[in-house]
Amino acid sequence: MKEATLLLTFFAILLVSCTANQQKPATKASNKVNPTSWSEVKDSILFQLSVDKTAIVIGDTIHTRFVIKNVSKSKRSLLFSSTKYVDFFVADERTLVWVAFKGKGFLQVIKEVPLAPGDSLLFEFNWAGERMTGGHPILGEYHIFAEAYLVSGLIRTGRIPAYIID
Repeated sequence: MKEATLLLTFFAILLVSCTANQQKPATKASNKVNPTSWSEVKDSILFQLSVDKTAIVIGDTIHTRFVIKNVSKSKRSLLFSSTKYVDFFVADERTLVWVAFKGKGFLQVIKEVPLAPGDSLLFEFNWAGERMTGGHPILGEYHIFAEAYLVSGLIRTGRIPAYIID
């Protein structure tokens, strides 16, 4: 009976040990989850970039939103340096692979956009892995970011990782 108890205890310890070892990789993987949004507040204006997913297969699309919001309690006006308020970019490790408004024309005028407290501007685009040079999407890691063209200066968002996977 004493041998059966020892054997049962040994198997219980072995089972707990194996289960604990299997849980560790899952925990490590969850720490590597990519962020799906970036935000920053400058002069009571929130700039927020978000994506609906960070990985796509060929033929799928990542939907991206860029919000500029007045988070103050008073009316604010934004001065844009042209009618091109924002642009969206996708880059790999070394180069830009896609620009949303590449080759498009915009009026070079200062445009004032008033925002009441809580009001926002929303800009959206979809990226399906296209490249400016043409050709098929290439599997790999990319980064999505946006820029807002204000008279007071360029606002460049942080980069959100995006992957084209098998």
